[in-house]
Amino acid sequence: MSEQPQLRQLAERFPQHMIETVDKGSYKASYIGHSTINMRALSIVGPFSFEADQPIYGPVPEHKTKASPPVVYAARKQGIVGMLATLTVEIDGQVVRITEVGSVDIPAMQNDAENAKDASSDAFKRCWMRTGLGLQLWVKGDFFLPAQLDKNAGAEGTYVPEDDPDVEVLENSADKEAVPEKEYDDDDPERPF
Repeated sequence: MSEQPQLRQLAERFPQHMIETVDKGSYKASYIGHSTINMRALSIVGPFSFEADQPIYGPVPEHKTKASPPVVYAARKQGIVGMLATLTVEIDGQVVRITEVGSVDIPAMQNDAENAKDASSDAFKRCWMRTGLGLQLWVKGDFFLPAQLDKNAGAEGTYVPEDDPDVEVLENSADKEAVPEKEYDDDDPERPF
């Protein structure tokens, strides 16, 4: 068992061989499979609760494949295009509840049951991303979370995101002295609203 806090373990990068790529037509997207996310989560936090709370319905546009001859999937007035889902998990002794929306890339190609399953899987991965698990795939640029968590925990070294000037490194609040907030009169023009 690791001596690192669970939040730090969740933020650990996935090795490259566990990251897959799918062709989305105009671009390629990286992803980590549902079962891989589930195994990593269980190995760090143990059992958790995940509930697909509410399907999201909307118009389903026609889809024509690029095959020759193309296969056409008919449009539907209404179908499942997404899922609202909630993850409840205990991380480092604190119960956390995260709600996310998952979507279906091409809802016309499947029935509503398959769309609900796919949207739930997407919401599952998005919920875990909010804990740091798999977050590296959403980051455009420098993935500094593991180093920042180490710094906040008092580990040696300071992380400076040299390659990304837009990233502000957070300071550990325990390292700062409390600064009293300025008090404003109700009619003070500098009073923040």
